[in-house]
Amino acid sequence: MILDWSKTALIGLDMQKGLLSLPLKPHSGEAMLKRFNELMRNIKLHNGKAVFVTIDPNKEPNKADSFVEQPLPESDDPTFFQRPDNLGIEHIDLFIEKQGISSFYQTELDEYLQSNNIETVILCGISTHFVVDATGKDAYQLSYQVVFVEDVMGAPIEQLHNPYIQYTFPQLGQVKKAHNIF
Repeated sequence: MILDWSKTALIGLDMQKGLLSLPLKPHSGEAMLKRFNELMRNIKLHNGKAVFVTIDPNKEPNKADSFVEQPLPESDDPTFFQRPDNLGIEHIDLFIEKQGISSFYQTELDEYLQSNNIETVILCGISTHFVVDATGKDAYQLSYQVVFVEDVMGAPIEQLHNPYIQYTFPQLGQVKKAHNIF
């Protein structure tokens, strides 16, 4: 894979303490965060950008949430939605807090990417079938080249991960393992 790294952004999606601690499949939160940190170090060495997007479901609830059968996880733990302690924050160019599913929805992400002449986005995060899928589809529709990092994604069960890796994401961009990015 040949990319112009100065026009590439690595984007971490919803990799927060509590979400990373859930029993994710097929990759553990710990393994995903380790690979994400390695990718961040590499992208910065190659003059790319790194963005970290988090969800705050308590900030501005969606009116439709009361209708949803399976809402987002809730926790009494005040650290559940915080950034993980071992996140390499020194490599991150932009932190975004979102309320929606897609990281493009009502955030400054597209404006930031455009102002930095980004053409390719590399997506990692939780959950494959939900946030990564929505963000990937929006990125594709906004004409970004999209790379999905299969081993830096996870879902509650493999059946919510594997079909997206095999069938959906190849129609939106390229699917790679972390060690094949650089």
